[in-house]
Amino acid sequence: MLEEWSKTLKCPPCVSDVLNNLRVSSHLGAVHDIPLSHFTKFLNNEPAGLTWFLHECVSVSWMWGGTPRTDYLAELVQEVDLDDVFPAFPGSPLNKLTVREFLEKHLSATELDYVNMMPRLVAPTVAATAPVAAAAEVKCSCETLPILIRICRKFTGNTSDDKIYIKKTANDVYSFLYIDGELSHLKPTAYNMSRSAVLKLLSNTLRLLMVDDAPFEGIQLEVPNVPRVLITLENLRSDIRDLVYDTVEATMDNWPVNA
Repeated sequence: MLEEWSKTLKCPPCVSDVLNNLRVSSHLGAVHDIPLSHFTKFLNNEPAGLTWFLHECVSVSWMWGGTPRTDYLAELVQEVDLDDVFPAFPGSPLNKLTVREFLEKHLSATELDYVNMMPRLVAPTVAATAPVAAAAEVKCSCETLPILIRICRKFTGNTSDDKIYIKKTANDVYSFLYIDGELSHLKPTAYNMSRSAVLKLLSNTLRLLMVDDAPFEGIQLEVPNVPRVLITLENLRSDIRDLVYDTVEATMDNWPVNA
């Protein structure tokens, strides 16, 4: 659909609807706060669609006088390949900029800090016996996958779920990103943390859920290479919490990547 739009310059009605909803939610003083899941579900979570929507979340500021939805961007950068180029659509940077370069070019330092992109990946070191020219050709395009823990207010929908993203940023250093589903306009909290600090904060979070007077319904655990599971608060007893910690720690020991 995006390619056809690029060829004919005739905007499909469904694309126009997405852009209009984004414009409404991004305008200064907007009273309509549309959750990101409204858009991602409509886009069927397709990588090309998410990358296009990320572009529009930035360009809304200079196309329609709105403000970049940095809360949307903070989640979108977890879902797209930051070092890939853009698909074809009107106004696309195409292969002139990667997603990361586009964000670095068009967002302010404060906005970039809010979005909290993962650092660039470094190509692996080649043995000293290899020729210098050959070493320059060695590239790594893989990207570490996140651990996602949804803290669900309702299992019937995730529009107001809180989310925890845990990602490896360096050797035994991790990013812990907490996004409040009901306060998504506020800056999410991110730390570069040690393994023990991540597990401690996760432990405190899960134990706090057990004593909450206005409880969530449970959590959804999404760990790379492990089945996605839903756990109700009633079942989030100590042995199950230990299983969650063991699963997270096992991933830290051998973090999977997208090749």
